[in-house]
Amino acid sequence: MVALGYMLLVLGLVVWIYGQVRFLVMAYKRNLWWFLGVLFVPLVDWIFLFLNFRTTIKPFGLILLGLLVAILGGWMSNVTLPTSIEF
Repeated sequence: MVALGYMLLVLGLVVWIYGQVRFLVMAYKRNLWWFLGVLFVPLVDWIFLFLNFRTTIKPFGLILLGLLVAILGGWMSNVTLPTSIEF
């Protein structure tokens, strides 16, 4: 069960990264300024998503699917995030 969880975690992260790259490609095809804004400025990706919803729905769906699969895989493999860092 743990091995399946790790496989789902890795698969979800790969799908998430692929969706992010496709989203950035859509922004680059629109305009270089959109690409730079989506890449470096917080919340510009949400504005770009809502303004270009028809073209960005597939990459956004891949991002959501990848996150859901990664969360499921992390839950199945009992991966815990660090709560605090002590120096």
